[in-house]
Amino acid sequence: PSEFMPIIESSDLVHPVGRWVLRTAAHSVQSWQQSGLGDLRVSVNISGAMISSGILAAEIGAMLSETGLDPALLEIEVLENVLLDDPDLATTQMNEVHGLGVSIALDDFGTGYSSLAYLQRLPFDTIKIDRAFIKDLEHSAASQSVVRATLSMARNMHREVVAEGVETDLQAQQLMRLGCNAVQGYLTGRPMPADDIAQMLGKRHETQLSTLIGSLTK
Repeated sequence: PSEFMPIIESSDLVHPVGRWVLRTAAHSVQSWQQSGLGDLRVSVNISGAMISSGILAAEIGAMLSETGLDPALLEIEVLENVLLDDPDLATTQMNEVHGLGVSIALDDFGTGYSSLAYLQRLPFDTIKIDRAFIKDLEHSAASQSVVRATLSMARNMHREVVAEGVETDLQAQQLMRLGCNAVQGYLTGRPMPADDIAQMLGKRHETQLSTLIGSLTK
């Protein structure tokens, strides 16, 4: 992605690829449902170009109509810096997307301008703490302070928090002690095809079910 995404972002491919990503994500969720995995929510990174061109809400609405995906099962992730070029347009787009029933996450929080005005003004459901603060969490008092402050602020603003880049059990345990109940990173799984995700989740479901049945029969 670090090689091909800048090329896509600066070319006419950005909108077709954005549409393809949204529809592929929707079909993956529906495939997981058909596999008996229940209602899993998928989170999709959104290109800034789809916001700045004013087509994001319309594209998501068309995708939801075409695929029949429950909007509650879709979350979009937006970077802070894409909101700065035209804050009024970004606000309109985010409100329209939220009006469709789709959740919105502020990605890589803490690395951009981290404006509290955006958190008040825009309808973010989730704040994602950047991996830069998680990497040194075990040894850095400053990183711990940032995470603790973000969690406190999010709770007061009724936002969910996800910690990115969690790779060790110690990081996860420390985040739990700080009050963060959702993590993302290599500890929970590496990037993989949708079919492999279904297999992984299916095995976890079978293990949990076996444990539950074992508990009930004791």
